[in-house]
Amino acid sequence: MKPLIFDNPFRLLAAFLSPWKDGLKVHRPDLRLHALEIDWGRLVYAANLHLCTPLWYARLKQDGLLEFLPESLIDYLQTLYQMNLARNQTFIRALEHLLIRFNSAGIDTVLLKGAACFCDNLYQAPGARISGDMDILIKSRDMEPAEDILLESGFVNIHTPGIKAARIVTHTGAHHLPRYNLPGTPVSVELHFRIGQGKSDEILSPETCWRHSLPMSLCSQRTHIPDPAFRLLHNAVHALIQDRGFIRSEMPLRQLAEFSHIVHVYQDQIDWDAWVSAGRKSKIHTPDLGKRKLIKTQKDL
Repeated sequence: MKPLIFDNPFRLLAAFLSPWKDGLKVHRPDLRLHALEIDWGRLVYAANLHLCTPLWYARLKQDGLLEFLPESLIDYLQTLYQMNLARNQTFIRALEHLLIRFNSAGIDTVLLKGAACFCDNLYQAPGARISGDMDILIKSRDMEPAEDILLESGFVNIHTPGIKAARIVTHTGAHHLPRYNLPGTPVSVELHFRIGQGKSDEILSPETCWRHSLPMSLCSQRTHIPDPAFRLLHNAVHALIQDRGFIRSEMPLRQLAEFSHIVHVYQDQIDWDAWVSAGRKSKIHTPDLGKRKLIKTQKDL
């Protein structure tokens, strides 16, 4: 009998993206037997929709599963991966330049989301993660000199509703300066003075993020990333609140995959009590949510 997972593109793609191969529901014998029955087009559609196609290719390659795909699909996935790899390398070069300037000016930084992945190579494949921009947390007192560095480095302002380019936040809910783009490149930067708006800011304040950050380096330039528990917290808060996933009753596979990879890489270093406590303080916790259940849930993905 064909396993039910092969009839569900979302679950099947989630299994492919999982970093836990001991719990993978796509076993090689099953895949070999049913590969011709899989609607690969539906999987491609889901992967593109959830912005995780390069990660899908990276995981297939790492897990030795590419051989079961149609050759045309392998070529397609490899092409997208290489394109995203080149894009990410452009991001990293621009980020290195900015960190050199920021460090010279005595401006401390915390790299968030995709930018943090550049530091620790979370996916063990530098072209795996798609990033729309680079989110950099700096202290409020450093906003003007940091913005000057962006301008001096050739970045130009991209109009953001509710925020003026002249360093003045006009919307009380704003949590970062206007987005800046480096012309002729895909590189965009958002300088954050808060992590998010409203409930997001209540759950994960900038003071909390600074207090729970880890010193890191990128291309020999010093910076910070949130520690694993608060990196997970930011992942959940951004997906469910900032991106309105809770309202829409959805959780993008890209966010679930990142949560799973962080747990997989840092599982022995995660302060789950701090993670759950943050939810309880903000009244968004589930009473019976514990470390064992969390890890099991991620493995099941």
